[in-house]
Amino acid sequence: MTIRLVLVLLLVLQSLTDVTAETECETLLLVSNWKDNNVKIFDGCSGDFVRNLDSQGFIDGPLAITELSDGDILVVSENNNRLIKFDRKSLSFGQIVSANIDNETSKPLITKPSRAVLANDGFMYLASYDSNEILKVNPSNWSIVEQILEPNNKHINGIDAGMKITANGHMIVPGYDSDNIIQIDLATNKVTQLVAAGAHGLDAPRTILLREEQNEFLVTAERSNQVMAFSLDSGEFLR
Repeated sequence: MTIRLVLVLLLVLQSLTDVTAETECETLLLVSNWKDNNVKIFDGCSGDFVRNLDSQGFIDGPLAITELSDGDILVVSENNNRLIKFDRKSLSFGQIVSANIDNETSKPLITKPSRAVLANDGFMYLASYDSNEILKVNPSNWSIVEQILEPNNKHINGIDAGMKITANGHMIVPGYDSDNIIQIDLATNKVTQLVAAGAHGLDAPRTILLREEQNEFLVTAERSNQVMAFSLDSGEFLR
């Protein structure tokens, strides 16, 4: 059995008017704390701890934090299969928005969610760590529009929180358990292997940083304790 370690993801927010009573800084830093089942809010100027985001007990195993088109904050809560939206103005009120597909069986929208990415066309892409599927979702009503990647496919295993979309509409997806990185053309849903399993010591890729002007992307490899750079065009190892 593969054991995953605690992941910390960051989101920087600016101009949060109703939180100025708690801090004079106009910038806040939100950090997911998987083991503590909450998202920590820090003062973006001093780094001082302000408070926890969730006071309602909604979060269990937070991974990704995404800013929605209206400015609200979406937390991907892995262990209870939830997507939870918090209003941007106060960062106080949480709403569970991932409705069940089947109300009789309470089947979640997606199990073990690991990442939610908002595309330029307004649709959201959701990934599952355990089923390895990717869904295209309409965030206005949280309905499934299309299945981008089938469950239990042979392309990837253990989709983690680093999934990103490039400017030309390609989705870059890390496989924590398969030690590879795939690319999906969102216009055709064609899947190609961008970085082969274990290439140049790649072990447990988790998060990805796009550097499109440099035509490269950076990947954190958790078990090999590396940050690795690869070509966006070819997947060639750079450094």
